[in-house]
Amino acid sequence: MKLPRPRPSPLRAAAAVSMLVFLASCGLLPAGSSSPLPEESCASAGQIMEGVDVPEAVLEAAMAHAESVRASWDDPGSSYAGMAGGAGFDDWRIEGLELVDRYDALEGRVVDVYRLDYRIHTPNPNAVMLAGGMELDQEGWLLPTSPGATYLVFAVEGEAPVFLCSVLIRDCAPGSEAFLGHLRGALS
Repeated sequence: MKLPRPRPSPLRAAAAVSMLVFLASCGLLPAGSSSPLPEESCASAGQIMEGVDVPEAVLEAAMAHAESVRASWDDPGSSYAGMAGGAGFDDWRIEGLELVDRYDALEGRVVDVYRLDYRIHTPNPNAVMLAGGMELDQEGWLLPTSPGATYLVFAVEGEAPVFLCSVLIRDCAPGSEAFLGHLRGALS
């Protein structure tokens, strides 16, 4: 399946600026800047596929989540090192991000739940060992979890959603009692 090319938008521009601020706050400067770190240690720029249309705070949390997972898989000292096989992970992309449920009284607050579909990239896919529901395509894009199992949870407060946590839920659908139980566990 060939995915559509990313298209420019004001939301993506704002997300790119937010990512630059994030990189600067971590001491990671864009390519071409003087930096004490080797260039390959800098965080990836990431990609947001066409059709992603969510509030800016939700997109920022999704970008941070994807970058965090990419960095974990790229870290030789992480728990993913055995499966990563030294492949090196250099990018991430958000393929889908959608509101799937709203709970009006969950742990005393209104909560929105977004499903995040993302992948991380390796230039050396043959080094990766797959487990569980992971998927890896021929171009080196790895789905490091089961499809449709990553959720971002936000409190609905004021004008912008407030990120609470990410949760991996593989065994039930949004809206079910089991799903609600997983959310309660993640929020407590």
